[in-house]
Amino acid sequence: MGAASDELATADLERIADYLASLPPQPYQPSVKGDATKGKVIYEGNCLPCHGPRAAGSAEFKTGSLAVCEDWYLISQLRHFKNGRRGVHPDDGEGRLMAEQLSSLDDRALLDVVAYISSEFGFTTESEPEATE
Repeated sequence: MGAASDELATADLERIADYLASLPPQPYQPSVKGDATKGKVIYEGNCLPCHGPRAAGSAEFKTGSLAVCEDWYLISQLRHFKNGRRGVHPDDGEGRLMAEQLSSLDDRALLDVVAYISSEFGFTTESEPEATE
């Protein structure tokens, strides 16, 4: 994509962006198969302290909203943390904490927690992290 976009003029890119922004949103189609009941237990024990009771994230802990992510993206990112593709940079303290938090979870547990997040909070467009007191 980078090489192709190098040859496009700024005006072309703006027209493409305007066109894509004008398209109606497509309905969310869950794709991850997991046990949401088991996922709830995992979420409450591992994720809730940093991502909050509605998976909206926390400004204090610098965690993003999980509720705005589609399930395929969440499972992909959790696997990246688990397998050392994310959360390894020395300057990424939050990422290292995330990777450490996932270290004891197997892939089945990751699928279950994503199924819970997806079914409980759904895919939303509300992306503001919750303020903590």
